Formats: sequence, structure tokens, C-alpha cells
Amino acid sequence: LRKAVGPRLLNPGQTLTYTLVVTSDGMDAATNVWLTDTLPTLQQAVSITSTRGSCTTGAGWGGTATCDLGTMAPGDSAHIALTAQVTTTSPPLEQLPWQMRNTVWVTATEAANTAYADTMLHDCHVRLNDDPTKYESVQTAVDASTQPTDVVKVAGYCMDVASRSGVTQTVYLSKTLVLQGGWNTEFTQRNAISF
Repeated sequence: LRKAVGPRLLNPGQTLTYTLVVTSDGMDAATNVWLTDTLPTLQQAVSITSTRGSCTTGAGWGGTATCDLGTMAPGDSAHIALTAQVTTTSPPLEQLPWQMRNTVWVTATEAANTAYADTMLHDCHVRLNDDPTKYESVQTAVDASTQPTDVVKVAGYCMDVASRSGVTQTVYLSKTLVLQGGWNTEFTQRNAISF
């Protein structure tokens, strides 16, 4: 069982996709194979697809998605894509970042396995200058900057991590610009104490 997720850092209302691969690694066929994926309480299933068997999603926040994968011969694989949406309501700023753990179980008559993937909810709003374009992270706005007079405006709680040339930093800078926090999410007021 392999599981991946993208993106890992999420703003309220964003969607993400869990990608799962179930492979029968035994010498004999695996029978009655079921996949059960439990979403975190701040996520709800939007859709699920599988290359074999049939899948359904539960309704509501923190629901489950299940797939009946049937009998899998040695070496058989099933590829599953589960798309979920994060709540549109952000927890209070002092509770951010909010970790969301997704757990999946695969059971068969002969064996069982489990895996999990963690995502983080933050409430990050970034703009470059007075352009209304919204950037998903501070790093993407910094990368889009072309002038030394550019101002990267930040509101909310941002958990950016950038990796360049093997070095991990909060924001990777190789140019001159102004990085300015303390904005409200509408970018109409700036007050580092209030926002």
C-alpha cells in the first residue's frame, strides 16, 4: 500500500488529491480486498476513482470512502484517486497550523495494511504589489517579483517551506524586494498588531 497527497499545505476551501496504490505482493491471490479511507474532520470527499473494482464516498465532513477491489492476483495493482475539499471556515488563528491526518486501511481475507498522510491547514493570503492576483504561498509571490520596488503583501498564517539547492528555508530570497506582513485578508488595512 502506497499513499501520496498533494498539495500538503492548504488554505480553507482548497481541494487536494490522495493517490493510493494497492498491490498484491503475496505468492497467492488476495481475496475480498477492501480499501477504507477515513478523511480528517475538516475535509469532505468530492470524488473517488479506481482502476479496478467499485468505490463510493460517504457524505459530510470527516467521512469515509470505500472501494471493493475484489480478488487480486499476485502482482495486480489498483490505483485510486480520492479528491477532497477542506472546510471553508478556518479555525482561529491561534490554532493554526491545523494538522489533518488521513488514514487508509486495506484488508483482505489473507492480510491487512494501513497508511496515513498528513496535511496542514493554514490561512495564507499573498499578493504582489496591488495586483489582485492571489498567490498560494509567499515563495510563489517572491518568485514572481521582477522589480526591487515590488512589495509582497502577506495576510493570515503562512507555513511556507521552500527548498533550493538542498537548503530548506521559510522563504528563499535571491533578489531585492519588500516582504510585508500584517495585512488583513482583503488587503485594505495593514496593522501588524491586529492582523
